[in-house]
Amino acid sequence: MKKKERMLKLVTLKQEDYNNFIEMRKEWIESNTYLCPDLLEEEVQNKEQYLSLLKKIEDKQNGHHEDLDWYQFGHYFIIQENNEFIGAVAIRENLTELGDRIWGNIALGIRPSKRYQGYAKKTLELTIQKCKDLGMKRITACHYIENEISPKLIKSCGGIYEETVVSEYSGKEIKRYHF
Repeated sequence: MKKKERMLKLVTLKQEDYNNFIEMRKEWIESNTYLCPDLLEEEVQNKEQYLSLLKKIEDKQNGHHEDLDWYQFGHYFIIQENNEFIGAVAIRENLTELGDRIWGNIALGIRPSKRYQGYAKKTLELTIQKCKDLGMKRITACHYIENEISPKLIKSCGGIYEETVVSEYSGKEIKRYHF
């Protein structure tokens, strides 16, 4: 039997996506698993907070945010298949030395009910292509050493291991790769 091809796309979060976003975020919170990327950590309980989140996303895309010592521009996308939210992606452009060393250009997360179904690999492939479309020549991906899934995923998409460093913020070991 032939494996079904995933028809995923990266889309920018819009006002009309409020209910889908709330549903996805709620599932993540109820699963008690790590919220990644950071846009999912934002407190969003109502439409006003959601609109505030959209403004923060717009500001990051324009280089106006509190993380400038990490990166200049941030882009956030929702991974979507047939109008269902599968997960979320952050792309950080123009990393500082610190951002490159312990954060990397890419953060992605797949909602709990969609994990282990092939979505992560297709999402990472789309994200790498989006980075290239944005003009990025070198793409860095990082993960905490205890994360057992990310190294397999990164390597399956052509990531090359560089080194392991210790984050001066978390004190955790971080593995670095590049594409």
